[in-house]
Amino acid sequence: MCLCLACFCAVGMRGQAVVSPIQWDKLDTRLSADPLAQPAVQLFRQGLKYPVNDWYGKVKGFNRQSGAYLDFKGKTEHYIRPVSHMAFALAVALRFHVYDESVTGVSADSAKAIAVRLIASLAYRHKATLGEKNGWGNLWQSAWWASQTAFAAWLLWEDLDEATRTHVYGMTEYEADRFLNYDIPYYKDRSGKVIYKGDSKSEENAWNSDLLVLAALMFPNHPNAAVWHRRAVELQLSAYASPSDMSSRKRVNGIRLCDFLNGSNMEEDGTIVNHGIVHVDYMVAFMQNAINVLPYALVHKKAPRASLFNGERIYDALNNRSFGGHTMYVRDENGKATHTVYFPEGNDWGTSKQANYWLMDVIAHCFHLDKGMTPTAADWMREREREMLRMQQRNSNGTYYQGKEDLFASREEFLLAEIAYGYLFLWANDNNLVRLTNSKF
Repeated sequence: MCLCLACFCAVGMRGQAVVSPIQWDKLDTRLSADPLAQPAVQLFRQGLKYPVNDWYGKVKGFNRQSGAYLDFKGKTEHYIRPVSHMAFALAVALRFHVYDESVTGVSADSAKAIAVRLIASLAYRHKATLGEKNGWGNLWQSAWWASQTAFAAWLLWEDLDEATRTHVYGMTEYEADRFLNYDIPYYKDRSGKVIYKGDSKSEENAWNSDLLVLAALMFPNHPNAAVWHRRAVELQLSAYASPSDMSSRKRVNGIRLCDFLNGSNMEEDGTIVNHGIVHVDYMVAFMQNAINVLPYALVHKKAPRASLFNGERIYDALNNRSFGGHTMYVRDENGKATHTVYFPEGNDWGTSKQANYWLMDVIAHCFHLDKGMTPTAADWMREREREMLRMQQRNSNGTYYQGKEDLFASREEFLLAEIAYGYLFLWANDNNLVRLTNSKF
């Protein structure tokens, strides 16, 4: 039994687990002073108008539900994922003092009540609480939704009641234990034969690692915590492994690549094949690996180098890989950065996005993946921020897109979550919390 006020207890399916709390008194959560972070703050604050006003009320109708837990009207991706995005974005904004009620028109207390209700409802409606038949979870992407929910809960833990803490623990444990004996998938096998035609498993492996990292850090005394941590590292290494990595004797976090890798998910030139094309969006989905650094930063621990494995090769490909004389990151006639992206084989999601490329630039800036490159990652960031602010300012309710500029169903929710991740990186970098280790996990 946990008796100290600094710790909170949650009872799960397999007994009692104690969450390892974030020690907020050891973190400076004031707004980042980095000038590079100021446009992100502006985007974030304006974007937060949407979840606490139109999205929660008019779009989702959650304000008309009176039960203790919201009914999402479904258990699959487009019922659960957007809610997890908004819960996470609100939790970050509130905890790190980005939320500005003078911009949103909704008090911080009311916004926190919304965030808490979203977290509580997501955790309650998971299979760990409602059972296999009635709950969501154990789906191709459910670990990703659970990871955002768990992260949001961790940030607002002291605001959650005991039942919600218990449900968060159960959800996190359930999704993490799915990977104890997981057969890691690869786009190509060791011989180079394509296993999943047109469908790299890079993003999938990366987002599954996110949940495992949070589970291990939030519940370090759980009997499976060490295995969760190890599996997270393995998934991160597999996510962006190239064919040549299979013969490399290099060790990353205690794992020798040639002994571990059973295939590849990235092409040798740093590109990713998804949806049957060389897909720029799935290259910058490298964020799914890199965001694993953030939970470690909050508890003053070094993150595994596996989280950034091959990131520099991807960023080099975005900047310098030529497709008929065109690079994916487009420079102007003077060689300066622009917000324009060239899609060598098209983009079936739409070509007006910026936040995902901006987040990749933020990551490249914080981890020096742009070493020796011109323009720098910060140069690309600034250009994208100008375009993002321009697009957002077209809409009075905080939304970003218009018409068919992005065909993804959860486009506004995902964008706000990406801005939240980007701000956290800039804040952590400003506070010298971005640290990596090659130690064994």
